[in-house]
Amino acid sequence: MAPGSGLQSVFSQKLDRGLFGAYFLGAVVPLVAFGYTVHRYALPAVAGDDLAANLVVGTTVGVSLLSLAAFFALRRISLGAVARIDADNDRLAAILAVSRELAFAPHVHAAAGLAVGCAHRLIPDACVLLIRRPAPGKAFELCESAGQGAQNAISEFWDELIELVEVAIRSNQRTPRQPIGTGVGLAAPLSVDDGTAGALVVMAEADSNAAHALAESTLLDALETLTGIAAVAIHGAELKDSQRNFFTHATEIMVMALDARDVGHAGGCHGVAQLANLIGRELGLDDETLRRMHFASLLADIGTLKMTAAQQRSAQHYARHPQLGHRILSRIRLWEPLAEIVLHHHDAWDGSGESDGTRGAAIPVESRIIHVADAWKLLEREGANRTPFTPAGILSELEVESGARFDPGVLEALRRLADRGALEPA
Repeated sequence: MAPGSGLQSVFSQKLDRGLFGAYFLGAVVPLVAFGYTVHRYALPAVAGDDLAANLVVGTTVGVSLLSLAAFFALRRISLGAVARIDADNDRLAAILAVSRELAFAPHVHAAAGLAVGCAHRLIPDACVLLIRRPAPGKAFELCESAGQGAQNAISEFWDELIELVEVAIRSNQRTPRQPIGTGVGLAAPLSVDDGTAGALVVMAEADSNAAHALAESTLLDALETLTGIAAVAIHGAELKDSQRNFFTHATEIMVMALDARDVGHAGGCHGVAQLANLIGRELGLDDETLRRMHFASLLADIGTLKMTAAQQRSAQHYARHPQLGHRILSRIRLWEPLAEIVLHHHDAWDGSGESDGTRGAAIPVESRIIHVADAWKLLEREGANRTPFTPAGILSELEVESGARFDPGVLEALRRLADRGALEPA
């Protein structure tokens, strides 16, 4: 219940009932006893004296009215306090909810968007901007914004906003409210020890509810808490971005090394990865599994880097390259999730061949798909040296070993792709 809701029935809220019960027992009952005493003893004692009688009655009525007024004053104060506690609890709940999401934000803009959205929920009538420097020496830029008027504020007051952000960063604390254009604003620094500097800026029209809210200490404390959590989340997202960037480029370097070792097979890893992606999507794999399978496809033959050219030409030695690849990848944290896929990418569905006995559904689905995609691309390359295989011809060759060497479900997905013409050469 908000303050000022005194027109509601005093019996409609639990707090009201409690207050009324306390008032009844602490004031009404004593007043009734006091009134009975006055009627029974005081009034007879002043019988015939109108002035004294009026004084006794007036005093009794006055005490009763003061008691009733005290009850409504207590009720108003109590409900106002409860409303403020509820507002603080709502802010805390909003921050706790967004903190869980921030912990898993996949990239910087996702984390920034969550932080800005939460700040806007705390002050709905304000506009919120997250301004940061993407790297040391770079200019400040807008990362995310929310609220009506945010774009106008950016275009009209950008220089003032940057000054406010710089003040917050230099002082490493929230700035006081200060005029910005026709409104007011403040900034809370968004930085960690080795992170990128920035600030969360909140603006509101002068004399609006949002502007008055920017003077509430509990709300400002909530904003600072949110900004601190957001700073850590954004820094973590930056680290994730850096890891993904390193992961991607390191993988490309290894693919280039593989292509250099086998010029005739150059680009083959990418072809296998593209076909594996088509099959995986046809089977309904989620994005994370597809991403993992893509990089495993590119690095499936990394074990051959530990072989001489003569060993690669030996079927017996070449059959060991999945184990060698697994050994390489399992020692590197970023590539470790790919190791099991690479280990099993030549395992037969029925457990035969050079595998360690892993068979059927125990073989990772990514490995089963890469196995089929690799065999498809091998037949394509062989066809380039003689009568070319058509997609239907390659599929027929593979289906001969359905249930033995290859997963029937993967081949069925491949059949559906072929029937739709998705496997025709570009």
